[in-house]
Amino acid sequence: MSVLKRTLKVVDLFDCKNIEGKFTDLKDFPLLKSLKLSHCPNVIGDIREISEGDFPKLRKLQLSKGIIGGEGY
Repeated sequence: MSVLKRTLKVVDLFDCKNIEGKFTDLKDFPLLKSLKLSHCPNVIGDIREISEGDFPKLRKLQLSKGIIGGEGY
């Protein structure tokens, strides 16, 4: 897992019903530039939980309906 934390830059998940958790857990990947979670109903969270230092390199963000602040808000 530590290798991914030092290298992962893009997460693009579409229609992933078997993936679950809080999207804010991905803030532990400091090089993440693009985070797209489309139609992932079991990924939850609240965009208001993001702090200033979270996702320091993020340039693209697309979130599912299950996330407050995501699609449809």
